Parts: sequence; C-alpha cells; structure tokens
Amino acid sequence: MSATFDYFGEQFAYSDEFPAFEYAEFAEAMAEDEVDDGRATGIALRLAVACVAEADRGRFRKVSRQKRAKVADWLAVFRDWTAEETERPTGLPTDFSDGQSVTAETSESQPIASVTSLTEPEKPRLVRPDLALAAARSRTA
Repeated sequence: MSATFDYFGEQFAYSDEFPAFEYAEFAEAMAEDEVDDGRATGIALRLAVACVAEADRGRFRKVSRQKRAKVADWLAVFRDWTAEETERPTGLPTDFSDGQSVTAETSESQPIASVTSLTEPEKPRLVRPDLALAAARSRTA
C-alpha cells in the first residue's frame, strides 16, 4: 500500500516508483544557464504529478488548478515523496535471519594482511644454461 500525503486539504497516494525521467528533466533544466520560466513551471508540474499514484493524478491536477498551486507547492510534493521513500524500512537479505549486522564504531579500516619481510629477489642469470652447455662442449672438442 502506498503512503499518502496531504495537498491543499485532500489526501493523495504517492507513486510507488521513482519519477526518474521527470527528475532528470528537472535536473537538466536547472543546470542550464538561463531557464525559461514557462518551461521550468511545466517541468516542476510533471515532476510532482509523477510522484502521485496514477489513480490520483487527474484529481491532483484538478486540485492544483483550483488552488492555483505554484512551483513551490509541486517541489514540496517531490521533496516529501523523497523523504517518505528514504524512511521506508528495507528488508533483510534472504541469507540472514539473525537481524542486521552491527557496524563497528570506528570508521578506521583494519588491515587485511601485513607484510613482515620480503624475500630476496633471485639474481638474474647472465647466461642461458643451454648456451653455457653448448659453449662448454665446443671448448673440449
């Protein structure tokens, strides 16, 4: 069941899905140097409408029109939807049944392994063994 919110004295259900496309449009418009006010208003409305459950979207638009909602009202819907979504509890992974793990009180990482000494690297051979054998045989012949 979706969470609900109050908007100009009426209850609406939030959408269960993040309005990714509408949010991307909004972020893109805000990143522009000069944003056309009409375009920004339309984008803010689309973002707010996308936060509302599909069954309530028509009524949301109607209330917005009747109450002469402003961009700040629509952005508040998105802000509150985001706050509601981040407060939802998440389920535990199916592999664990003892509850969530306890996080250490320190953020300092613990070493995984330590190196106490390094082995001495082998000295490179200057002559290949097969060539040394061939050279030794050629001297005795």
